[in-house]
Amino acid sequence: MTGDRRFRGRTVDDAVSRGLSEMELRSEDVRVTVEDRGSRGFLGLGRREARVSIAPRVAVTSVARAITGEVLRLMEIEANLTAVQDEDTVEVRIECGEAEGLLIGRKGETLRALEHLVDRMTRRQAAVPKGQRIVLDVAGYREKRAERLRGVARELANKAERTGRRVMTEPLLPGE
Repeated sequence: MTGDRRFRGRTVDDAVSRGLSEMELRSEDVRVTVEDRGSRGFLGLGRREARVSIAPRVAVTSVARAITGEVLRLMEIEANLTAVQDEDTVEVRIECGEAEGLLIGRKGETLRALEHLVDRMTRRQAAVPKGQRIVLDVAGYREKRAERLRGVARELANKAERTGRRVMTEPLLPGE
């Protein structure tokens, strides 16, 4: 990854500390790769310094937003994108007028495929924390779908209560 800088020190901690100081960054803002843990040697003979490579972390939101924008550009779809991040989700919101139906697809299939693609590409370029999800939403589709499913659940619950019989939904996706 571009922006990597190498540092040496008596120990790995010394090398990292030197790098953070020189780069004027905090440890949570960088990705550290230990290249060589070094060695104290025997009576000073064969001593090696520790070597680390330090790279600034790229904001996951900006990477996900940029990748989504590039994919849409290649699809020749003009869109306004906003990316927001909370503790466990990075959400890229897409507003694109007439192309919204095309991006959502039948029951959200195209949107899920695009989301998978953006997720994989983002994870290759940025240090996405474990457990954090990359989510795409077109024109509020996800919230509308969730509300629709809540309505169906209420209707089915009422029907089951009235009839005393078991009722079933249409097949749902795991996340639904």
